[in-house]
Amino acid sequence: EEDILFHGTGGTPPSIIYNSKEGIDRKFTTRGLYGYGSYFATKSGYSCNSSFVYQENDIYKVLACRVCIGNYTTKDKLDKRTESILEVNPATNLRYDSVTDHLKDVEDRE
Repeated sequence: EEDILFHGTGGTPPSIIYNSKEGIDRKFTTRGLYGYGSYFATKSGYSCNSSFVYQENDIYKVLACRVCIGNYTTKDKLDKRTESILEVNPATNLRYDSVTDHLKDVEDRE
């Protein structure tokens, strides 16, 4: 399953990311609610909280990305452990690819 999701690039100009061979690379994540990983939002306004700001003209930029969501699980925001994506989904016998805390947003896409 693919969807268009939004990604804030923090202090990195978006052009550096979309012109690179690596693209969005989770090893550059310095913080996050669920630990290291690439974070995406269903609403662009949420990603504006971590957007790149061009100071000279006060323009905020985020990336709109085509994301393969894969096999996902839900997780409470208060649970900061990352083990749940390493667990095996009993229905598929595969590990999870993604974590969401908004199951309603996932259901709205289906």
